[in-house]
Amino acid sequence: MRRDPILVVDDNPMNLKLVRFLLDSEGFEVHTAGDSTEALTVLKDFHPRLILMDIQMPGMDGLQLTRVLKADPTKSDIVILALTAYAMVGDEEAARSAGCAGYITKPIDTRTLAATVKQHLGKRQAVKPALEAGDQRDLLAEMRNNFLVEGIEEGERLVCGFSEELAERAKRISHRWAGIAGTLGFEEIGLKARGVEKFLDETPKPLSIEEHQGRVRSDLLELLQMFSEAARGKKKLTAYPKAILQVLSGKTVAVVGFRPAEAARMSGALAQAQAYALAFPDLAGINTLESIHAIVIHASAAGLAALAASNTPVVVVGSAAEMIRHMEPDFSEQTCDFVVAPWDGEEIVLRLHGLLAKQAASQNPAKAIPPQKPRAVIADDYVTK
Repeated sequence: MRRDPILVVDDNPMNLKLVRFLLDSEGFEVHTAGDSTEALTVLKDFHPRLILMDIQMPGMDGLQLTRVLKADPTKSDIVILALTAYAMVGDEEAARSAGCAGYITKPIDTRTLAATVKQHLGKRQAVKPALEAGDQRDLLAEMRNNFLVEGIEEGERLVCGFSEELAERAKRISHRWAGIAGTLGFEEIGLKARGVEKFLDETPKPLSIEEHQGRVRSDLLELLQMFSEAARGKKKLTAYPKAILQVLSGKTVAVVGFRPAEAARMSGALAQAQAYALAFPDLAGINTLESIHAIVIHASAAGLAALAASNTPVVVVGSAAEMIRHMEPDFSEQTCDFVVAPWDGEEIVLRLHGLLAKQAASQNPAKAIPPQKPRAVIADDYVTK
């Protein structure tokens, strides 16, 4: 079966590697180019069905290249999606004017990229294309993507060529992964990397050289698989503690102002916590708040200000820029919490649990736990330059 051809044009090598990996694993034939000049060279012998086009490139930028391709009768049928690091006012109009079918914001949302590409390939060049935005510009998302690309590349090198000479390198890399993985939301990778580091640090070695190398290769292969699954957005469903289930079980949560794919992802996480999710495009769709125990709402959703006076627990989700732009209401910390994109379903569940638990404690003060002043000591040899 012939694979759908895709061209990715981006001057960031890390983005090229990540997108190639994601789309290769979904069965696409992927070619890449680092700038417009290289893209034009590739297109002499390669005719893709779709191009993922970085807008901000030196020399001829992505929109200029798009205009050139759309003016060429032999290439005008190619669906082009713009990749932009900054979702600014006017981007939609500029992308459409140049001939793009839509745009995706960077850092790339690894969970939705392949689905977005498939959707546009199915629709071909729609008359009024719906723009597909990924996660908003966020340092944490960029760090996550870079971490996954590094893990896949280093993991493959170590698994394929591991030897006693590479053991010290494997230990240093595992130490780095263990130190940052949990911060980026990959706790299982962090725990596994810590185990590899500890095993490599054991002296004297409890096994023969052959057995020792076999054990390390096996552990590194498992780590590589974990990196690959994380990059594809696949992860095991969280088994929530009983304390969380006791608070959320049976509760109805309104999910407001999210795209269908995001709402579905959030609904899945809530279902795992035994809560019910009802999706609404805006607050006008909620007939009565009495039947809703909590609300998860996008920061840009209309009617957000009306919730400030409500006693219903609210989790507001969005990029930092959207928070600043839209968060004028004075919400009470007892009834509102905030999650900056990119978000995980598990984080939404935990924030809802905190709000609903506070609400229950305020209604029954006898069960409330007096606050404790936290103390923390931070010691880490990992330094970000």
